[in-house]
Order: sequence, then C-alpha cells, then structure tokens
Amino acid sequence: MEDILIKNPQFYSVWTSWELNAIDPNFNEENGRERYTYYREGDELLYQAEILEVGELNLGGIYYDIKNNPREVLTEPYLYSYTDQQENQILESSIAIPLMDNGVFIGLTGSDVELDRFHDIVENINPFKGSYASMISAKGVIISHPDSTLENTSIYDTEFSKFANLDIEGMVNSGKAFSFTETTDGTNKLFISFAPFKPGVSSDTWYIIIIVPSDVILQKADRTFTISVLVGFVGILLLALLIWFIARRISKPLIKTTKILNQLSTGDIENIDVFEIKTHDELSEMALALKKLSHSLKVNAEFALNIGKGKLDEKYNPLSDSDVLGNALLQMRKNLLELRNTNERNQWMQTSIVRISELLQGEKTITDLGNQLLISLAAILDIQIATIFSNNNEVLELTSSYSSNLDKSNAPKFKVGQGLIGQAAFEQKMLIFNDVPDDYLTIKSGLGKVTPTIIVVMPLVYQKKVIAVIEIGSTKEITRIKLDFLSQISENIALAFNSINTRTEMKVMLTKTQSQAEELKVQQEELLQTNNELEEQTNALKVSEEELQTQQEELRVTNEELEEKIKFLEQQKLDISNKNLELENAGEELKQKAKEIEVASKYKSEFLANMSHELRTPLNSLLILSGSLSQNKDKNLTDEQVESAEIIYKSGNDLLTMINDILDLSKIESGKMAMNIEKVKIESISENIRDYFKHGTSQKNIDFKILIDNNVPAVISTDQQKTEQIVKNFMSNALKFTSKGSITLKFHTSQDKNNNPQNTICISVIDTGIGIPENKQLEIFEAFQQADGSISRKFGGTGLGLSISRELAKLLGGKIHLKSKHGEGSTFTLSIPVNWEEIKVDTKPKPLSKKEKAEKKDLLKSLFLATMSHEIRTPMNGIIGVSELLKQTPLTQDQFDLVNIMSISGNNLLVIINDILDISKIEAGQIKLENRSFDLHNVAKEIISMLDLKSKDQNNKLVLNIDKQVPQYVMGDSMRLKQILLNVTNNAVKFTKNGKVEVIISYIGKQNSKHKIGFKVIDTGIGIHKKELSKLFKQFSQLNQTTQREYGGTGLGLAISKSLVELMNGNIGVISKPKVGSTFWFDVLLGNSLKVPDKNLEKVDSQKNDSISFNVLLVEDNLINQKIALGIIKQLGHNVTIADNGKIAVDMYMKNPYDVVLMDIQMPVMDGFLATKMIREWEKDNKKEPIRIIALTANALKEDKEKASMLV
Repeated sequence: MEDILIKNPQFYSVWTSWELNAIDPNFNEENGRERYTYYREGDELLYQAEILEVGELNLGGIYYDIKNNPREVLTEPYLYSYTDQQENQILESSIAIPLMDNGVFIGLTGSDVELDRFHDIVENINPFKGSYASMISAKGVIISHPDSTLENTSIYDTEFSKFANLDIEGMVNSGKAFSFTETTDGTNKLFISFAPFKPGVSSDTWYIIIIVPSDVILQKADRTFTISVLVGFVGILLLALLIWFIARRISKPLIKTTKILNQLSTGDIENIDVFEIKTHDELSEMALALKKLSHSLKVNAEFALNIGKGKLDEKYNPLSDSDVLGNALLQMRKNLLELRNTNERNQWMQTSIVRISELLQGEKTITDLGNQLLISLAAILDIQIATIFSNNNEVLELTSSYSSNLDKSNAPKFKVGQGLIGQAAFEQKMLIFNDVPDDYLTIKSGLGKVTPTIIVVMPLVYQKKVIAVIEIGSTKEITRIKLDFLSQISENIALAFNSINTRTEMKVMLTKTQSQAEELKVQQEELLQTNNELEEQTNALKVSEEELQTQQEELRVTNEELEEKIKFLEQQKLDISNKNLELENAGEELKQKAKEIEVASKYKSEFLANMSHELRTPLNSLLILSGSLSQNKDKNLTDEQVESAEIIYKSGNDLLTMINDILDLSKIESGKMAMNIEKVKIESISENIRDYFKHGTSQKNIDFKILIDNNVPAVISTDQQKTEQIVKNFMSNALKFTSKGSITLKFHTSQDKNNNPQNTICISVIDTGIGIPENKQLEIFEAFQQADGSISRKFGGTGLGLSISRELAKLLGGKIHLKSKHGEGSTFTLSIPVNWEEIKVDTKPKPLSKKEKAEKKDLLKSLFLATMSHEIRTPMNGIIGVSELLKQTPLTQDQFDLVNIMSISGNNLLVIINDILDISKIEAGQIKLENRSFDLHNVAKEIISMLDLKSKDQNNKLVLNIDKQVPQYVMGDSMRLKQILLNVTNNAVKFTKNGKVEVIISYIGKQNSKHKIGFKVIDTGIGIHKKELSKLFKQFSQLNQTTQREYGGTGLGLAISKSLVELMNGNIGVISKPKVGSTFWFDVLLGNSLKVPDKNLEKVDSQKNDSISFNVLLVEDNLINQKIALGIIKQLGHNVTIADNGKIAVDMYMKNPYDVVLMDIQMPVMDGFLATKMIREWEKDNKKEPIRIIALTANALKEDKEKASMLV
C-alpha cells in the first residue's frame, strides 16, 4: 500500500480493513476488524494500524453497509485538508471495494482520490463553440465546472435551476436522462441536457450536464440562409435542403452522445457503439473523447470484475503512467496476490501446527511419541532422515529415529556441549549445518544412498531445561517458513515430553495410593471378623439364657442368685453390643477418613501444581528483568541503580532457593525423586565441588582443601547429581557457620567395622566453625523441626538442606554421620556403596504407621511455614521496596517499564505468599486477635475506596449501605475484619463485569453483651454452581483451574476469611445462582467502645518539614532492608546512621545524640528487645529523656507487638 501511495500522488490515502475472524480462526465475536492505513501528512507518508469495533453491536457506516451488501462504492464528494489548514482543502471522494473469499466478505480496500481527474475529463467535452460541460454527484454536488467557485456547491442553487419550470432535483433522483431549454437573463436561451452514468459499478447515479447556447446551434444555418437570398429565390429549395442537412449533421452527434452517456449511466459498457466523425471540428473531438472514456471504463471494469472473482492472473495494461485508476487496480491486484500468498503460508503453518498438536495429545511413551512425531515431520517438511535424543541427566541418548540405521544399541551418546547434538543443548538454540561432509550418515534405499545437504539440530526446551534434541536432514533446502514452524512447535513438543515424564511419576504416586487403600481394606476385613466373633458370642449368650430358663423350675431355690447372674449377663450383652456398635462406627470413621485423605491429597496436589506456576511466573519475570537491568548494557545507570537491580536479583534468587528446598523435600516424601545411576569419577565430583565453592571460601578468607586417599576407587556407580547435592549442602553449612579457619573435603574408605571398605566410600566435610550442641545434633536432620524461630537467629535459609540430604542418602543406599563439638567445629560424613546396583534400595516412601504421626507432621509443616514468614517476606520486601526506590530515580522509559513490571510482579507474588503464610499461621495457631477501639464505618469506606478503581475497570457500580443502627465505634480486631471484608468484596468485584456490587452492613442485635454485626456482599457476577458451594470455603479444594487461571489468585482468600470469622465467634456463608450472581454473608461479634479511638495514637507525624532534619539511628542487620530504609529516609531529608545489630546500636547511642531510633526485632548478636531494654536502663541511670524507638519487623506477631510496646 505504501508503494501505491508513492506511485500515485493523486491518492491521498490507501487503506485496507480485514475481518478479525478471517485473520484469526479462534476469533468468535460477530464484529471486529483490523485496519491498516498509509496516508499523507504534508510531505511525509505515515502508517497507522488499529483494531476497531470488537464485540460491538448495531454498527453503521460505509464499512458495515458494504459488509451487509457487498458492492463497489464511490462516496459523495467532500472537502478535506491534509495540512489542517482551510486554504489547503481539496475536493475528494473515496473508492471502496469489497474483498471476497468464495463469496464470503473478508474485508474492504480502498483509497481517497482527488476529483481533479474528473475535471480534466469533463473539460474536454465541448461539442460546440461556446458550450461547456459540468459533472454532479448523485446528491447534486458540483464536481466539475468551468467556474471553479461553483465546485462543491449544489446544482440546485444555480440560476437555471432556480428559473427552470420543472423539478430538477426530483428528475436527478429518478436517475433518468432529461433535457430542457431555459432563458436565464431574458435574452440568452440555453439548451441544457442531463446525461446519467454510474461511476464504476456503483449503484449511485451521477450526471454529466452539457449546456449549449441555442444561437450557436443555429449559427451555421443563418449564415447559409443569408448567402442563398443573395443568390436568388431560385435557390430557396436548395437552401431548405441545405438547412435540413446541416441541422441533421449538428444534432445527430448530440443524439448519439446522449445515447452513449445514457448507456454509461446504466453501466452498459459492453454494448456501447462508439461512432466516429470524420470532420475536424468540435463534434469529432467530442466523439474521440467519448470513445476514449468508454474504452477506458470498459477495460477497467472488466479487470476490476476479474479481481472481484479472484482471477488475479489476467493480463492488464494501464492506458499510461498517469492512468490513476488503472495503476491503482494493478497495485490492488499485486497486494491481493501477496495477501493470498501470505494466507497460504499462514494456512500451511496453522494446519501443520494443529497436526502436530493433535499428535501430542493422548497417553504415549516417549519412544512412541518420538516415532510418530518424526513420521509427521518428515511428511510436513519433506525431510528424509531424522532422530530424537532425550536428555537423561545431562547425557543425550537416542530415543526415536526415522529412516536411520541407528538404534539404541549402536547410537552414540552426547554430553551437553559435545558434538552438534550436545552443542545445541548447551546453547539452547537451533543450529543449521549446510556443509555436510561426504562421510556423514547417509540416506539409504533399495536403489542406492545419498548424503543429506543440510542438517538442522533443534533443542526442545521447557522452563530453561533441555528435554530432548531433534536432528533432521534433507537433500533439499529447508525454507525459512519451515524453520519458523520448527521454532513454534518446539516448546509444545518439549511440554509434551515433560508431561510424559511427569505422568510416569504420577503413576508411581497412584501405585502408592492404591497400596494404602489395600491396607485400609485389610483393616476393614479385620474389623468385620471381630464383629462376626462378637455376634457369635451374643448368640452363645442367647443359648445360655434359654438353657437357664428351662432349668428355672429345678433351680427355684437359687432363683435370686440366678436372677443376679442374668442381670449381669444382660449387662455384659449390652456392653458387648455397645462395643460392637463402637467398632462399626470406628470402621465407618476409618472409611470416611481414608476418603478425606484421598480427596485432600488430590486437592493439595492440584493446589501446589497451580501455585507452582503462580509463584514461578512473577519470580522468573523478576530474575530475568533484574538480571537484564543489572547488566547495564546501555551504560546509562548509576552505580547505585545497578546495585539496586543486583539486590532485586539476589532477593529473587534467595526466595527461589527457599521454594526449591521445600519442593525438593516434597518430591522425596511423595516418591517422585527419580534415580540416575551411572559411572562417576571421584575426580569429577571433587572438581565440581572445588569450582562451586572456591569463590565463596576465598571471599571469607577460609582455607579450602580437598584430600583423596590412595585406596579410594577412581570410579563408582551412583547418582552423581544427588551425591553432589548432599556434599554441597554439607559445604554450604560449613561455609555458613565458619568465619575463620579451614574447610576440608575428604574422600576415604569406611572405618566402620560393619561396612566393607571395598564396597563403601565416605565423603567427609570437616570445618572449624561454631559446631553443634549435642542436644541439637538429632534435631537438625528432622524436616520442619530444625528451623530456629528465635528473634536473634544469625543465619538465614530454610533449614531443610540436611533433611533433604538425609533422604537423598537413603535413596543412594547410604548414611550420614555427624561428629561435632560446640565451639570447635563439625564433621559431616556421607557413606555410600561403591556400586549402587549391587544393593536393593526401596525408593518408595514408607507409609505412616499411625494417624498421629501424619497429624503431627502436618502441624509441624504449618509451624514451619509460619516461622519461615520472616525469611520469605524479607526478600519480598527487598524486591518491592528497591523497585519503588528505583522508579523514583532517573531512568529511560524502557528501564522504567522494566522496573514497573518488577514492582507489579513483586506485589503479585507477595499477595500469593501472604495467602499461603496466613493459612499456615491459622493452622499453626499463631493468629491471635487484637481488641482495640476502631471506627467500623471508616473501615467499610476504606474497603470501598480501595476497590473503586478496580470496580470501574470492570465497568461495575460499587455501592455501600450502612444501617443507621450500626454503631460507628466498636471494640475488636479492625485489621482482621478489614481482611475478611476485603477478601469477600474483592471476590465479588473480580467475578463481576458490567454489573453491580453492593456492600450492606446491618445490626442484628446483642449477644453476650456484644454487638452482632451482619455483612452482605451482593453481586450480579458469574455465580457459582451448587456442586461447588460445599468446597468454596475449604482449603485447597475450592480451586477450579479454568476459573483460577482466568481470574488469578491462590483461591485461599475465602478459606482464610472463614477461619478468621470463626475466630471472631461468627458465621459465614453464600447463596448463589449461576449467571445471576452471588450473595456472600458473614456476621461477627464486636465489643462496646466506651471512647472514640485516638487517631494519632502511636503515629509519627509524617508531614515533611523542609526546615527540620533529624538524626536517625537505623538498627537493621539485613543489607537489603538497610538500603530500602536508607533511600526512603534520605528522601525525607534526614540524616541516617546504620548499626548492624543491637549491641552496636547501644554503643553508638551512648556516644552520639539521635532524634529517633528505628529498631529491627530479629537480629544476630543482640536482638531489638534486649537492645531497647538496655537503652531504657541507660537513659534511666543517666537521667536522659527517653528517645522515641520505633520497632521494625517483617513478621510481627501480636506477642511481638505487645512486647515491643512495653519496651518502647
């Protein structure tokens, strides 16, 4: 289109609109189009692309008029200025041509054309001297006239229209030809003829008007008559004949001209009989002009008709280089040809992708899927040979082949980085090799063999991990579109291969679940057997009772004694019956418990699978964006900005390490940890550990040594990755807890008498660090128990490394030994068999023997997550805080966008983590409610204010109604009440579009001297199916993957809300109908408030005073938190001094004057509580006025707040 605009200066714009459902088969809306426009703006050519009218109804305008009735349209003339200046306005019209595909409308193309071209054509129509022609549109707008001031005015405002004795407007609207004579000034008589024509194949009728003075028509006849009179009366008859001949000669061309114009007006181009006039006067010129005009219209109409029919190969030559319409039609055909070729390529691409996608569905083994995939690729890409190598612990092995002599027995194996296969896996990108040597693997058939001329090696990467590598060879060129096709399907193939691996792991889990079900079945059978025995005993008692009754007459003397025995037996029978009933109830409870365990396991697995994506997506974004920003490729960032980006990257990595620790342990517990046994060199393990830790030990100035005894075998059979993971955990612990001295990695044989030195190898990590107390040495290997939750903890991390190491050692058939003395150092030793395959290792997790163990471990996990809140939230605060500080520094737009994405991703991730940590705290019993006076009305208004913008984005109306009886000030936990109301209201806003959300607060009454307040949130959203309502408030079970992916979130908000409502002695529920809406309700008990809460209580005046600068002592051990606080306080214009722990802070406060102290609670050496206590004692002893101390923490529990408030 740009070329058309360049080559045709008379075109002021060229545009094309496409139906979205013609471009995208997945687009299901009735309306919607994408428009591309090239237009002139002064001397520049500009381009614009836009998507219009998606999902709108009852649309009008020329586009939808032609869509409903496809035809070529020429619009009414209009004035337009391309410079926005009125003096530069031109008269133009738009040509619009529908684009059809097999009779179906798919779009519209057209251009905006200046109407000067019609002016040039009409100007040449002057059949008589003194005559002239004009052209008007269907609505009477003058397009061309000798007097240019009349152009773009109405024909109905001209003199002859005003003085005419007929309805000119009505006759023009009729679309028929007509003529009349008129005297405009009383003396000059004019002959006026209106000839209709249809421009192109337009249904509108335009007119050419020919105005001829009557005296011009009769001028020649008068002159001839005068000469005849002079000759004599004898020539009267001859003169009459001459007058008749001349008049006929003059009028005949006019009649034929009118006939031709009438034919053109009806679009009858084929049957035009163009006449010729052999004279050389104005009539011959008029005939020649008509001939050219009709021929041009006929050729152009025929060519346009062929284009409309899809015949794009017809031969056509424009009249000249200045033939605007002809050149435009040629360019339109060229564009349509290019579009058809593009559509054919896209159709091939989409069809091929769908074919491969269908192949990837269903359950298959990796080998079967690989063979079917290669057969399909060979057919699609026209290749002759192909192989697939799967990644098995960094070794690429042949899985499938097509037309190759290789099989799994003779195929080579490649390490990552080795050969083309390994190199493609290492670079994680496609490699193309054109210069194939003659001795390369050949393509053989019954008739001969040939060497491929091109090799393409493509890695299949899923989540930055190479799953497999595809190698294809061909004797023909592999085009760019085929390479693009390979790139597009590579991720889907990698996902399918990864899904097969995951499915295999899930089958192992299924086997485990089935085994547990069998155990429950055995227990039920035992209970049934016990029940049968009790029934037999009951029957025996009945028989005894009958025998006693028959002997009653004989034993009348002992009747009283027997009666007592009978009562005793009846009581015993009742007891047995009750016991039997209890056993039956216990059996039913076990069945129900088994069912609940199975359902909970399923829901938790689905929850973790969903959250894995929800956690990793923003975390990956943070790592990628911060890594890119920290590289400072444009060299336009300050050192402080680069440091901020590096802090974000480090915080993200710390958080990823914690998540990976928890997931690794979950894999081991669920039996999903696969073994990869291979021949491993001891030297390879030692070199990997040396390379991994040499930088860290060098930084801490610690002597790092590696010793290998002579009797240690050079090669062992084991899983190298898991062995190195255990040793790395040992080394990481040693490096973390050793501040000076040395760390030794030693490989030696076993000294244990129970182990054969020839069959066992030991790997020890010996450090001179702080050591481990004897009473802690067993606990450090227990999952979720070893985490130190004290506020003075010195070392970070999840504390799961040794638990993971112990379980991995079991999988390797080995053990872990610890030898340590507090204050002197530790020695961790891993002993594993030299040949793993010679021993039998059960990799399946052992089922819990008792229900109490499972409940205890579940509680410990919740306690662990609640304790880890500080460790997880600290890097999250770092990410969000540093991102916000970075946004306030000078950045380019691209850099600001990157930082803004990091900030958004961090906040999204924090919401997910907070939900998980909150539910864990509730389960662990670490949530306690506050009881303070607060403004209930203000809490509700804050919720409405927080969600107002989001509600408007959803086009919702958000309304708050509070009953007059609801007290304004009450006693309770305002933060938790706000959390409940925010969860429920946000849920309603999220699932409602173009509707209404109403929050109603009502007074229910008094209960136990407290106010019972009711809350309702009514929405007109999507509603909830009845079968889903029972799962809505349950942890993990309420998530529907489709809904959760569409609307986001963890799905724990309502479960958290239910727990909090129950803590506040209330109830919660929902009434819902699909596609109608939902009503969430809850009620809570709130105490009476005897006084209005002090809004200024425990708040520091945050108004910035430019004339005052405070000296602030910041006590914080975390470098990231230091940087965030430092940046914020400096922005407020204050001076900051940093202390790394409480002890340093106390010393600095005693020596220097400060205005305020910001005190972290959790710190090494001395925590914030003790430091604050010492400062207060020193102030008291030295009679100093107490300084304001503000407590800081990432995980403040209620007890921490109360303790801090007592000290401060």
